[in-house]
Amino acid sequence: MTSLLNSIPMRKLMPMVAIAFALFALNGCSGDQDQSADTPEAGEHDEAVSQAPHDDQADDEHDEAEYEDHADDDLAEAEHDEVGHDEAEEGEDEHHGEEAEFTEPHNYAEAIHVIHEQLEKIEALIDSGKLDDVHAEAAVIRDVANTLAKFALAKDSGVPQDAVKDINLTAKKLAATFEAIDEAGDSGNLAETQKVYDEMYELFESLEQYVEEHDDD
Repeated sequence: MTSLLNSIPMRKLMPMVAIAFALFALNGCSGDQDQSADTPEAGEHDEAVSQAPHDDQADDEHDEAEYEDHADDDLAEAEHDEVGHDEAEEGEDEHHGEEAEFTEPHNYAEAIHVIHEQLEKIEALIDSGKLDDVHAEAAVIRDVANTLAKFALAKDSGVPQDAVKDINLTAKKLAATFEAIDEAGDSGNLAETQKVYDEMYELFESLEQYVEEHDDD
């Protein structure tokens, strides 16, 4: 190779050397362009991206907003259910019609008389198959039964004081039968309505005995 170069005249060799340097320079520039991703500016950009803090507060606010939206939906649904429940109760009252008329009792004997009258009305409704109307008449028995203990305690009630406790317990049982006979009547269950009615009458007779004793005296 050296002998080959020595055989080439200097005037021809110089242009060849110049061309070689030019080609080398061009290759070097091309390499720099390919490595542009490694320049300090590109590195600073990558570092800025990698070091950029994650906005946890923004995420928390977003999650909280979603939670509040769900909470509002639940509240709206609950309010809707409550309104529906109130409307159902109003519809039930309309279904049962007007309240039954009765004379407000002022003492134990009058209260027993009212209960007796209401039981007779319920018996007539059962016989005629008008079970939907049992509700109103039974509601009167419930309300009046809840006053019996108070009337029994009155000084002029004529009821033996040792019987007040038994009257109180029996009256509570009578009042509690309202839900059973109301449900049976609403469902059109004649046999169950009659069964509850018989229980009510038996409790009534237990309460009525004290009025009968008072009348005998």
